[in-house]
Amino acid sequence: MKTFNNTVEFYKSSDWANCKAQVTAERIQNDGCLYCELCGKPIVKNFNPNERNNRNAIVYHHKTYLTNFNVNDAAIAINPKNIMVLHWQCHNVIHGRFNGVNTTQEKKVYIITGAPCSGKTSFVKEHIQEGDIVLDIDDLWQLISGQPRYIKPNQLKPIVFNLRQQLKDNIARGVGTWRNAYIIESLPYATDRQREAERYKAHNVELITMDATREECLQRLYSNPNGRDIKAYEQFINDYYDNYI
Repeated sequence: MKTFNNTVEFYKSSDWANCKAQVTAERIQNDGCLYCELCGKPIVKNFNPNERNNRNAIVYHHKTYLTNFNVNDAAIAINPKNIMVLHWQCHNVIHGRFNGVNTTQEKKVYIITGAPCSGKTSFVKEHIQEGDIVLDIDDLWQLISGQPRYIKPNQLKPIVFNLRQQLKDNIARGVGTWRNAYIIESLPYATDRQREAERYKAHNVELITMDATREECLQRLYSNPNGRDIKAYEQFINDYYDNYI
């Protein structure tokens, strides 16, 4: 399997074409038909973007949803056991699109942790797709205060923290039709990481911790403070590594 930068590249590849061909060969019945694995009815045609009615056209669906995180994992991307054969309309039902009823839990929450300047925000920017949610308290500070990103007036702290809590609650309840949510927090303590994972247990939650060293974080701070108070952030970084458990 080749290496892909994103899912768009993958879906245009010969690897994906070969996977679909294998799935088709394995699941075609003696009558020469493929059957939708949601509604059980025959699939009668290929999808044609130039036609108005593709309700009964074939779609190959990844049961473990394919993302930019896992696109190079062959056990997910090109594993026939991870592929469902569906009608286009039944695929929309699974995803809750076009007034369909969502029959599977597609939403996933990624908790991105690590020290200040460890690359949490950069990591999320590299992986988010349209329709995903990003909850970063630095964004909230900037939105509420109207100040440069790392200017955080103490008077606004209750408002910012209350807003973050409300947004967390909405994500935990699955409010809206988003697919992936990225929650960015330092969380040096194992008990806090476990608490946050428990908050989103209704979804497919994954904890990702940046593996930057203390020295790497400090070097990033010195080379590109980006408006941060260097002395304050030195302390934040050192506190993180002194307390991480």
